[in-house]
Amino acid sequence: MTHSTNDRGSNLKNRIATPENGLSRIIDQQNSKMPADTFMFAGLGAIGIALALRLSGHKDHSVFVGQWVAPFLILGVLNKLVKVQHTLSEHVEHETERSNMPADSKDI
Repeated sequence: MTHSTNDRGSNLKNRIATPENGLSRIIDQQNSKMPADTFMFAGLGAIGIALALRLSGHKDHSVFVGQWVAPFLILGVLNKLVKVQHTLSEHVEHETERSNMPADSKDI
């Protein structure tokens, strides 16, 4: 069974481009605008603040702030995934367009 390059490109594009509802799309668009380091520094900042609160005797407050670390880091992973998905879908679109070109114009 042989597949043309166009079939493989569109099949890959369908696997990458998953349908999203409006809210997910808005969150992904806003999330992808933020630098990836933002979430890492927010997580590290939460660790530092929690440590300072703990050392100053505010145990309950330190636990509360310490629980922010995981969500910040998870948002950082989401940020990376959204950017990778966007890059892959752009690459697949480019390759699909290129495979649809006549053979003599691909070398340009």
